[in-house]
This record gives sequence, C-alpha cells and structure tokens, in this order.
Amino acid sequence: SALDAASLAAAQGKAAQAVESLSRIDALSGVSALRALLRRLHQLRDLRGHIDAGASPSDAVAKLRPPVFWKERDAVAAQARLWTAKKLNAAYDVLWTAELRSKTAGAPQELIAADAYRGVAKLIGD
Repeated sequence: SALDAASLAAAQGKAAQAVESLSRIDALSGVSALRALLRRLHQLRDLRGHIDAGASPSDAVAKLRPPVFWKERDAVAAQARLWTAKKLNAAYDVLWTAELRSKTAGAPQELIAADAYRGVAKLIGD
C-alpha cells in the first residue's frame, strides 16, 4: 500500500519519495500515517536488537514478527545498517512530537505527518 511505501521510503532516508507516497493517499489520517511509520521504527528497533545480539541482517529479518513481506526483506535488512539506537530514539522523538501536535484541535494532520516523515528521513543523513 502507499502507506507502507511511504514508511519504507522514510526509513531509507528518501524524504521526497515518502512525502509523494503520502500525497497519493485519499482522505489520509495524519495519526494513521504517523502510526505506520512508528510500526516501521519498532520493526527496525527489533531488527537492530537481533543484529546487535550477533545475527546477520538477513537472519534478523527472518526472526521478525510479524514476518516481513518477502519483497521488502532486502530493503529492511539494508535499513538495519542505517539505523543506530541513537537515531531510532531521535526518530521516536520526532514522531511523538508530531502525534501530540496532530491531536490539537484544528491541526493540519496531513502536513504534520508529512513533516514528520521528512524529519525521520533526514536522520539517516545525520
């Protein structure tokens, strides 16, 4: 789905692609978009844990639950090399701040979500 594509692109540091994928979704809920990216970050956190315990990236992907869609396995394994615990913590901060902002009455949820996706993608370059 476009939401999965957006979260995958953000986790790869591809901000423009992530925001473009978000823009293709009709009636997008900003909170739903933020939660999709949060699920991706949880997956990466679990993946980093397996790798830090000695598993290879491909073996670590195989251990994830729920299982990673077979077409995304290589991309997810490559993402594990990009993310450190420090970067993941910074990404969580970006998402939690965005979720709080999006739950304010009248907040432009779609714009806040797009900004959060850009912020998370930017962390890869830092």
